[in-house]
Amino acid sequence: MEEDVLEKLLTKLIGLSEFGALRWHFAGDVSKAYVTVYRDSRLKLTDKMLDITELEGDTVRLDSRLHQEPITTLLANLYKAAQESSGRFRTGAVKQVSSISLVTACQKLLDENAGVGLSNCLVCNTKFDPSKSYNHITHKDELTSKRFYICQDCVGKLGLAQAQAQMEKHIRTSRNSDEAIMGDTNPGLSKNPVNKIEMTTEN
Repeated sequence: MEEDVLEKLLTKLIGLSEFGALRWHFAGDVSKAYVTVYRDSRLKLTDKMLDITELEGDTVRLDSRLHQEPITTLLANLYKAAQESSGRFRTGAVKQVSSISLVTACQKLLDENAGVGLSNCLVCNTKFDPSKSYNHITHKDELTSKRFYICQDCVGKLGLAQAQAQMEKHIRTSRNSDEAIMGDTNPGLSKNPVNKIEMTTEN
């Protein structure tokens, strides 16, 4: 049971890191650690261990030397993903307390009901957090009040022009669907032009 929870969490964190929904920052200390904040918990990652510090200040540690495969490989892959997404960030020291269980801390981070503002990419359908991502594109359709997103990875793969074309096509399809549902209450909805699509860039 414990190994299952750890495996699920590490797999999830790797996916979020690779798609830019979770951004890691180099801690700048001798341990070559990376840090991030996820669901009110501060994560500190080295090549051998992951420290999870909850909002109340308690810290638990996932140490790869105490576990078997696939935990060891998953932790190494998370370290690589964190390394690739690292930016410029100053961080402080972690206060370590061991009053809660590792499994409890991991389970809290896995909880899907924890109110994180994730949005679906129109192309790959992957969930990501636009507030922690850059180089993605977004558009709020004034006619339907819906908001649409294409993630950073898909913009990179398709190119900006092709991603914007896909966005416009999806918006028109969505309008057609809404028009069919509303009947004659708003005729010609799909014929209205799509206004400017915005791209979010890193500050």
